[in-house]
Amino acid sequence: MARHRQRGIALVTMLLIVALVSALLYQLISRHHLTIARTQQSLGSNSALSMVLGAEAYARQILVMSWEQTDGERIDHLEQPWAEVPEPFEVEDGFLEFVIVDLHSLFNLNALQAGDAPEEMQRLQRLLAALGLEGRIAELWKDWIDMDDEITGFGAEDSQYLLNDPPYRAANQLAGDTSELRLLQEIDQAQVDALLPWVTVLPADVQAVNVNTANAMTLHAVAPQLELARAEALAEQPRTFATVESAIAEIPELNGAQDALVVQSQFFRIEARAEIGGVRSELVSVVRRDPDDGSITLISRDFGKRFASRMRTE
Repeated sequence: MARHRQRGIALVTMLLIVALVSALLYQLISRHHLTIARTQQSLGSNSALSMVLGAEAYARQILVMSWEQTDGERIDHLEQPWAEVPEPFEVEDGFLEFVIVDLHSLFNLNALQAGDAPEEMQRLQRLLAALGLEGRIAELWKDWIDMDDEITGFGAEDSQYLLNDPPYRAANQLAGDTSELRLLQEIDQAQVDALLPWVTVLPADVQAVNVNTANAMTLHAVAPQLELARAEALAEQPRTFATVESAIAEIPELNGAQDALVVQSQFFRIEARAEIGGVRSELVSVVRRDPDDGSITLISRDFGKRFASRMRTE
């Protein structure tokens, strides 16, 4: 009987040892798999990051090449290489895509800080009306970026913003990003989303809309005589005007907007997106191209913005 009992104890001990070794092996294998997954994630992240930075460098080179091809005309239009939207590139275990946007094709919200701000206010209100949005947004924006504490119409200054939870102050300076629209008093996300595709914030308080690249909404906003339907028709046509005067001669409705129009662009937005091994990296950069020598200066990089992918996933 004692011998059977000893055998039973030995068997239980062996089973416990086997269970312990199995648990240790399971932990080791799990940690090994986790280490491999982390390494793969890190490699994918680094590869995707390198890809979007490479796309930015390539886009900058395209902008320089387009500048060099103008042969002294120094104009920008949608028939140039920078404006072509390339198909997404398939790379090993993923894809890469990018697009270049002329920021002079959009309405510069920072122009409302200029000395002729009343005219810019009217222009922004025309844009808002065309989008079916409240004209009060123009007054709120004017107060957000102007450098005084006086309330414009139905706008708002620190006295209102400090009552919010949490409280904050109006910027009272040129905006650095269109996301600041979300901070305006009593403006909801739907209104911001409706406005964002048509506006930008250039680091200058001037309106400089490229008549060759501008979208219909922007053209309608800056030219008081240009009806929206006519602006939409113009936006569908190739435009390669060498001067603002030649554009007005062909499109009389642009008369009165001379101060807001240009034919050469300086600021561009580069949007790049890469996905490698299921790891995604996105980059939105703003660059300035010198109008005299074509050199490119990086203004900002943002790895937190999203843009709609053109890559179809089955």
